[in-house]
Amino acid sequence: MNCTVKDLVADVNDANPWYNSTSVLFNKGKWYLTADKVIVEYAEPLTDNNGWGYAVGFPDNVGEFDNFYVVGADQYYGQIGPYSEQATNTACYADRTAFGNAGTDFSVWYTSGFWAEDPATKTPVPASQVVFNDYNDGYAAGTVHDVTVRSATRKFVSGGSSDYKVVAASDAQSQLAATYLIGIVKNATGVTLSTGAYSGSGKHIVINDTDAFAAAGLSMPETDLGTAGYYIVTSNDNVFIMTGKETGAQNAVLAFLKHVVGMEVYGVDTVVFTKTGETMPDMVIIEKPDIPNHIMGNWRGYYETPGELSGRYLLGYTHFSHQFLQKDGADNHTSMLYLPYDTYGISTWLGGQGHSKWYSKRGLFQTPSQLCYNAQGDADELAAMVDEAATQILNELNKAENAAITMGQFSIMDNQDCCDCNACDADREKYGSDNGAVVEFMNLLSAEIQERLQAQADAAGTAKREFTLYLMAYNAYEDAPSKNLSEIHFHENLGVIYAPIGASYTHSFYESQNAAVATNMRNWATLSDHLYYWLYETNFRHYMIPHDSWTTSVENLRFAYECDADIVMIQGQHNQAYATGFTALKVYLNSVAGQNVNAMNDGGYQRAVNSFFANYYGKGGNEMQQLFEELQAWMNGLSGQYTGQINSGNSDALASAAYWPKDMLVSWLSLVEKAETDAAGDAKALKHIRAEGIFIRYMLIEFYGNTYSAGELAAMKSSFKEDCAALGIVKATEFDNVADLWS
Repeated sequence: MNCTVKDLVADVNDANPWYNSTSVLFNKGKWYLTADKVIVEYAEPLTDNNGWGYAVGFPDNVGEFDNFYVVGADQYYGQIGPYSEQATNTACYADRTAFGNAGTDFSVWYTSGFWAEDPATKTPVPASQVVFNDYNDGYAAGTVHDVTVRSATRKFVSGGSSDYKVVAASDAQSQLAATYLIGIVKNATGVTLSTGAYSGSGKHIVINDTDAFAAAGLSMPETDLGTAGYYIVTSNDNVFIMTGKETGAQNAVLAFLKHVVGMEVYGVDTVVFTKTGETMPDMVIIEKPDIPNHIMGNWRGYYETPGELSGRYLLGYTHFSHQFLQKDGADNHTSMLYLPYDTYGISTWLGGQGHSKWYSKRGLFQTPSQLCYNAQGDADELAAMVDEAATQILNELNKAENAAITMGQFSIMDNQDCCDCNACDADREKYGSDNGAVVEFMNLLSAEIQERLQAQADAAGTAKREFTLYLMAYNAYEDAPSKNLSEIHFHENLGVIYAPIGASYTHSFYESQNAAVATNMRNWATLSDHLYYWLYETNFRHYMIPHDSWTTSVENLRFAYECDADIVMIQGQHNQAYATGFTALKVYLNSVAGQNVNAMNDGGYQRAVNSFFANYYGKGGNEMQQLFEELQAWMNGLSGQYTGQINSGNSDALASAAYWPKDMLVSWLSLVEKAETDAAGDAKALKHIRAEGIFIRYMLIEFYGNTYSAGELAAMKSSFKEDCAALGIVKATEFDNVADLWS
């Protein structure tokens, strides 16, 4: 990552070639231009400003990591420094020619955790003047986003009515897409579109009706649309919304709504319309989402209200398609749910079936918590294990309620108890990974399941059911096989879920901190045609402390696309209705990037951030954006200075007052309070604003509770819990409840 630059110190230009600062950041410092240089000079050393550090946010380290940057109105040009001296009368400088197009009108910025003061007004310089972020552009080749939309005069909605009729194919996905199209058009225009059959005359919006499409003399483009792509074309007064497969209907309808009524979705409850819908434009759109199946990793339940349109669906996250087969309510870590030790592993004289070789030998006296995927080298036991696993999976798959399910897991349990029997040790040595044995077993299991599915289809006289089985590369089983690859393969219906829990998600997979993870991701991509990346973006030990993954998650989606992933989930605070720490921004940014991984390039990231804050927090958006950008700058500074646990998603490292000065938290809380005042009367915006205040209030209580009176502290704790409950923020960690804090 680049260092985040946030603190505007002074504007300088040839007409005003120098600037003396009396701000708290610099005592009598001077920035000025010569014919060939940009110079930053100190007349006096920096001070610690009563405990407010600058370079990295800590007292007594002032000057050690100082950097100055030249920034134009919309562009970053280069760096002066780093300056590492604290002595008086010293300076650092850079050649003006090094900044190329910067010309003569630019700003000098200083990296710190705080905003510079405007010396004239003694107030912080607002973020909106110039913004620079740490998103790294990178162009992903081969994406399919061919969009031609031109204004036209044909009427769509006029005078409170419309002549258009919605015609949808009978499959569930097309019918659901039609429901959303009709519902959103009504929300945007007040008009409810009618439904019916296609006729040769009239105006129609056709969704996946192949007969109507053919009758209009149209054909699908040659472009491979994959499982989630779509083709939208206007023909005379009709609009045809066609998909490569049924699962593309969601994405197609969302694109239609964007171009016809200007639908922009910023959150599960925040939809904005920028067009009246009065006219139907000319459209020829051939698109394929870069992440075909993008699963929402936050806020389980919040986006699913019976009888209401789903915010998850409108954000473009995968709806009901591609759900995994469940066993006992779980869809992952299922292997020992299908083959529980108490049923199969216990000796027959104790009431079990005596298949002890099916289970890991790890731990001499403990109850096994993982399978042995070699059946400890016993071929007969291995065959019996494959047979029973297939039987149990098909017993679940053939239930009526699972008729639409197309995927399932037989996945490792959530522990590191890999088997260390002789057979597993041999495979580990042979393939360079514990997953060598897993892949060999799963190939046998997948083949057995497909053979039985074919037999079922032959008996019923139907086509064979689609079903893909997945293994899970996670925890101790993360590494892909890396040796003797010519002797290992993936069955055509076998996929892999790669979940690198130990990666640093404050850095992207393009960065050196995640080099090993990136290599592993690419290795798995070479082995399987069915690739599911299960990524992360929060600190599961501390939901109340923000995690700096706003830009990195977006970059990681691009990396996943380049590895040809067809399913991605970025897991965050999945087990509660809402979250603090600007999680809502992550949900939005990820939804945009999942559709088009190149959308954030060329300033797109900052435009998306600006648009989000302008819409999601109502009239409090300016203060909330200032808070976010100060937070992001602060956390990026911490991430850049420290490595290891401070960047982990399972760490207590940041849960310390050392990283969160009280004065900073108080100043941030004042921004929240100002935003609440500005957004008064807007219930939705107020909810969003108050949610972001939660993490600040938590840290003031947790880290500085001893600075308040007993009465003040008790009131703070009580109101905190009440507000969390009202917002749906019920978890303090992945497993601990807010209600149990400080009890």
